[in-house]
Amino acid sequence: MTACGESPTAQCSDGSYSYSQNHQGTCSWHGGVSVWYQ
Repeated sequence: MTACGESPTAQCSDGSYSYSQNHQGTCSWHGGVSVWYQ
């Protein structure tokens, strides 16, 4: 979670997390989305 308490919206294929509020382009630089959380 971030300092402001937001949870990630997705986990990218490379293991990083995204906090993007829309699905388009999420994790585009990280191999695509592995798991959506919201």
